[in-house]
Amino acid sequence: FLLKKKVKEANLNVWYPGLFHTPSNHVQFRCLVQNSSSSSLWRERLRLRAVGNVTVMLDNNEIYRGKASDEEHCIDLTFQKRKDADYNLLHDNHKNDTNNETSSSTLLVDLINEEEEGKPPAMLIQDGYFATTIDNGKWQWRSQKKKKKEENETNDTVVYNDWSTP
Repeated sequence: FLLKKKVKEANLNVWYPGLFHTPSNHVQFRCLVQNSSSSSLWRERLRLRAVGNVTVMLDNNEIYRGKASDEEHCIDLTFQKRKDADYNLLHDNHKNDTNNETSSSTLLVDLINEEEEGKPPAMLIQDGYFATTIDNGKWQWRSQKKKKKEENETNDTVVYNDWSTP
């Protein structure tokens, strides 16, 4: 009884069985997209619900920006096969093979919840290639770390945790 009282007074979570995570209002989700189609173009409509402001990037190019909303965000995506050299330059991958066509792209969904304190950003895609309702191993996520500002720093530095698979 005395031990439990001291733990409670010290505000410790001694009996918590999991890992502690610092809440973050900024998270990113990414998906490596493989074009299994034999055609050079592949189109898909991304329909997602999100908590927070939404920015969607395809291969480091911003293709959509939307404010936090209860409505679905709809984004038409076009993927096209390109020479390996183009893909490797885009992804800082310096391979010598420039003749093969690749059909891989990286889709990034960036969420920032600026309005509601205590509600973490979240994303739901109910169906299609990008569905988050099934465990297909396509999506990874990471959150922004809280970094203390040094005395000589004038701007905040954004630092992220490592990518995780849900």
